[in-house]
Amino acid sequence: TFPNPSPYPQQFEDDTIDLYELWITLWNRKWLVIAVTVVAAIGSVVYALVIPRVYKAETLLLPPKAKDIQSMNVLGIQNTVKGDTNSNLNRISANAVFTNFKQNLNSRNLQKKFIQENGLMELLAPVRTPETRDEDIYKGFVELIKLEDVKGITSLSIELHDAEIAAQWVNDFAEFVDKETIAILVDDLRNSIANQIRDIEYTIASKRQMAKQRREDQIIRYAEAATIAESLGINRR
Repeated sequence: TFPNPSPYPQQFEDDTIDLYELWITLWNRKWLVIAVTVVAAIGSVVYALVIPRVYKAETLLLPPKAKDIQSMNVLGIQNTVKGDTNSNLNRISANAVFTNFKQNLNSRNLQKKFIQENGLMELLAPVRTPETRDEDIYKGFVELIKLEDVKGITSLSIELHDAEIAAQWVNDFAEFVDKETIAILVDDLRNSIANQIRDIEYTIASKRQMAKQRREDQIIRYAEAATIAESLGINRR
């Protein structure tokens, strides 16, 4: 027996590619290929020249050493006054100072102060209109700076179209926040010491007042006893 023939004719396609014919086709259109390649290359160069370059200035931030903040630990004198034997109770650690420093880098108040003291308003908004708000300028500065902490390494970076200005701003801003952090911590220490001195003075004044009151009460008792003794004719002491 023979299989029944298929009712539909079978079509066989030749999937092979004739490399010679392909080469001939490309060769005949070689000028078109060359023109497209040249135009693409020129377009890339023009785009690179037209688009302004952005430079990134970055500085690495390291925590202070214990000896760098030794003078700030003058607050430890309160332990001696209070008779506390734990001398590390109120000492400031280097990590705490560094944490405050990083927090102050993101402080809007300090960022505004840095911009105002360094006269950066005109640089940040060279084409300023009456509708331009100061808050928008401050926000633009915030978008320029970037604080990163990767694998225990903290970095501060600024991206600008001018490499020199970017490097100057990142260094000046880090130095400015460093000084402000120290000033804030020192003020806190001074206020704490002043409060302790007021507490001590109040304690001493209270004790003096109590001692004075006891003496006066004792004098009154002695005077009353002397009066009673005299009325009774008692001459003995």
